[in-house]
Amino acid sequence: MRRLLIRVNMTASPDRTEAEDTIVERATDYFAGLDSLTQEAVEAEAATEREAAEAASRLRTILSGLRRHDAYSHDLHSQVADLIRTAALAGDRVTAGQAQDVAIWKRRAADGAQLPWTPLHKQVARRYWIQRSCPRCHAGQGKPCVLAEGTDAGKVRDFPHDERVQPIVDERKAQQKANPKVVPRPWRVYEVTRPDCGQGPDSRCKSPGGPHRARVERAQEYTRLRNPRPR
Repeated sequence: MRRLLIRVNMTASPDRTEAEDTIVERATDYFAGLDSLTQEAVEAEAATEREAAEAASRLRTILSGLRRHDAYSHDLHSQVADLIRTAALAGDRVTAGQAQDVAIWKRRAADGAQLPWTPLHKQVARRYWIQRSCPRCHAGQGKPCVLAEGTDAGKVRDFPHDERVQPIVDERKAQQKANPKVVPRPWRVYEVTRPDCGQGPDSRCKSPGGPHRARVERAQEYTRLRNPRPR
């Protein structure tokens, strides 16, 4: 009754007949005569319905933005989290098709929990992955990846699919493991002999302000040149 009264007064107030005005007055008087607890419950229910309607509208907007993606990445974390929260608020206003899309993104987010936080497309330059074909969307060498799922399937993606880049990352890791590069530890200041104060290795400078600047700079230079450290 509360919801219909608002609708009637907004859309059908002009040109009402006398009988219709009487019906509206009786309904208004009835609602006004309810006890305060009942009125509060009605208002709370109305607020919940408004929130659900707003969530349903926002859900459509979020899903529209996600149509340009066919895979989960950490760049989409906030959008997918917002999608799941909004769908819960929308309740029974979520259509069957929207519910299916939400379920798909839930699954993608769960599967993507193990992804590295640095996106793969930021770990490999375009000039490397573009030389390979994509096993996900079947884009050939020299061609950018396209959306493989959804209503926008076939449109060019902003980034290559992970399936196209992951083999390159794995190959590089294997090469590093097979040919590890030992990076020497930086020189410590007091491993450097400096004649300014006549102190040898492991001896501190005789100055109240700490090691002499020339000694610090020499340690930095030895590190840069990768000079062998004293045994």
